[in-house]
Amino acid sequence: MNKVSFIDICKGSFGRKVAYTGASIITPENVLKVVGKAVSVLNYNRPFIRYLHDYYMGDQPILYREKTVRPEINNKTVENHALEIVRFKAGQTYGEPIQYVSRKKDEKVNKAVDTFNDYMRDAHKQARDIELGTWQSSVGTAYKATLKAGKNNPVPFRIHVPTPMNTIIVYSLEDGRDMLSIQQLKDENEQQYYSCFSEDKYFIIRNGRVTQSGPNGFGGIPITEYPNNPDRLSDIEIVITALDQINKMQSDRMNGIEQFIQAFMLFKKL
Repeated sequence: MNKVSFIDICKGSFGRKVAYTGASIITPENVLKVVGKAVSVLNYNRPFIRYLHDYYMGDQPILYREKTVRPEINNKTVENHALEIVRFKAGQTYGEPIQYVSRKKDEKVNKAVDTFNDYMRDAHKQARDIELGTWQSSVGTAYKATLKAGKNNPVPFRIHVPTPMNTIIVYSLEDGRDMLSIQQLKDENEQQYYSCFSEDKYFIIRNGRVTQSGPNGFGGIPITEYPNNPDRLSDIEIVITALDQINKMQSDRMNGIEQFIQAFMLFKKL
């Protein structure tokens, strides 16, 4: 529950932290060290991400306000402009389906591009883009996973938008390229594990040990980060103090009206 203001939570640390590594290649020998540092960044970001997402959903501090003077008159009004901001941004950015076009006159290339557009439509890419845009705007960053589909699926791939609360990408300190994707997941027995992909390998980590590893069959890291901006600032957090004040102003306005009416009715009785 968002009982306190975001400023009290973040203490001036706006935007999301980024995980980096100095390793030039991810191997079974160094992956635990890389994942350990990245998970500490993920754990640091998670409370802010959860707060901002819940705030966008309507869980805002005004709902938990306590009033010591005349506590029976304590209106709690949420003007959810955060939802309005996020939906407007996602609609403006991802409202229309992306169409791919070829710059060449080669008929084979044009047909391949048309087939790719059909695949994207059948994989519901537009809906996934809107979901991604909602995360991107509300919490400052988002992720998209492109995975292989089943054998009987007419589309050779499927698109998934993992939550930023359990997903992070590790970047190279040297040149900024993607080095490793990490997802914090649970199996059917509710046991936590980490699913990691580098450029050419995959790793499953349980209880601080690499329990599985092998070649990456995706041909690259299947998860891509879509930051809202270089600092990964949410569209909500940059105006969240103003949004809190709007809620307070509207709630106090209703309190004032209610108190005036009660005082007026008491005066008439006298």
